[in-house]
Amino acid sequence: MNNLSRRHMMQQAGLGLGLAGATTMLGPSRVDAVTPSQVYASLPVLDEIDVLVCGGGAAGIGAGMAAAQQGARTLVIENCTFFGGVISWMVGMEMNQMRPKGMPRSDTIERLIKQMESYGPQSMRFLNKHAIIPNVEYFKVAVLDCFDAVNCDYLVGLRAADAIVEDNVVKGVVVATRQGLMRINAQSIVDCTGDADIAHYAGAETWIYDEGMLGAMTLGSNYNHWQKLRKTFAGGRDKYPLLPKVDIIRQVAGCDFSFLNNEGSLVLGNRCAVDLKQRTETETQLSRQLVQNVRAMREFGDTDELKNAELVGAAQQVATRESRRLHGEYTLTMADIESGTTHPDTVAWRTGGIDVGPGGLYKPNGMNLFDIPYRSLLPIKVDGLIVAGRCISADHIPSLSGKSIGNQFAAGQGAGTAAAVAAKRGVLPRKIDVGEVQAILAKDNVDLFPANRSTRA
Repeated sequence: MNNLSRRHMMQQAGLGLGLAGATTMLGPSRVDAVTPSQVYASLPVLDEIDVLVCGGGAAGIGAGMAAAQQGARTLVIENCTFFGGVISWMVGMEMNQMRPKGMPRSDTIERLIKQMESYGPQSMRFLNKHAIIPNVEYFKVAVLDCFDAVNCDYLVGLRAADAIVEDNVVKGVVVATRQGLMRINAQSIVDCTGDADIAHYAGAETWIYDEGMLGAMTLGSNYNHWQKLRKTFAGGRDKYPLLPKVDIIRQVAGCDFSFLNNEGSLVLGNRCAVDLKQRTETETQLSRQLVQNVRAMREFGDTDELKNAELVGAAQQVATRESRRLHGEYTLTMADIESGTTHPDTVAWRTGGIDVGPGGLYKPNGMNLFDIPYRSLLPIKVDGLIVAGRCISADHIPSLSGKSIGNQFAAGQGAGTAAAVAAKRGVLPRKIDVGEVQAILAKDNVDLFPANRSTRA
């Protein structure tokens, strides 16, 4: 699944958004001389800002809040019409590691938790010391309120379509809007797309694990009768082959129905989220999976609740555990997660389990709290870009280790802080003093070097 550099492919073929037309105009002899930046120069400028955060999931929220809090003019853009990423579209999934060991991770993350609590007990509940079960509709509003509180700008319903690169520095992003293609110029850009889209567009080295099974994709779903909804039926898989083998069932906060999380696409075999055909097959087959799920409950269930089960709703899209990620200056390895390696340039840390999907190929075993060094957020060659979220530079199992929501918020906060420092100092993200970032995080009550690195929750 190794990728051909998208930028190399565009330059060789003379293709890309708007590039084919320009090639025709300039003639075949000029194809190799045309760069995407030259083609995009004529696009209308949607905004010019200090920090642009692409992707409004957990990492993007953390990055946007952190950058704005440092006084940087910050814009977070999101393809969906709401923020939260997997938290919001998975219709009730728990937000793990928000308070590891019951302790706050940062004032920034606490701001979001307290904002949710301010709406009343129906908005969220604590599953245990570290995890929150949200009502996602309240969560979506909490994000907006937190962005407004720190003067972080945001736009929804537009998609990052390409990166604008000049002299190997990412200067902006092309966005596809309902008004047509536009550009956003920024001093620092944070890629929180989950699939490392901006890094890929910019020609940074990215890769996809190709030596075995990728982490599962799952389509979250809601069912009635949460208290007694258990898949205790037998024999249903012969008739309904798409049924997952393992489910996790939680009550949605403030609601009398359940959220079901499972191993999703593992029943389909290996599937890649950035391959168009495989993604389409996964999305459509997992929709069929949900219907088979409820039919099997009603047909093979051994309780009245199962026999009267109803599918209440489903996620807007699948949640992806693993896809394309950055090849950065430092790649997290098995040694990091097994030994709890510390790094002098850490900007966040991870803790939790190894998640390829419930019932997946690996079990949490011997994993310690481990650092996310700033180098793991930086492309090897391309400048002007910081990557955060699940697409940071990490090997297969390390990428799936401790990738819980709280960990993604924390990494985003580190990345957003670094982006703001780079914009303020007028330097590339690679050139900043990481000690300055760490000092800012410490003022936000982030403990980057906790003494006990063995406790996961």
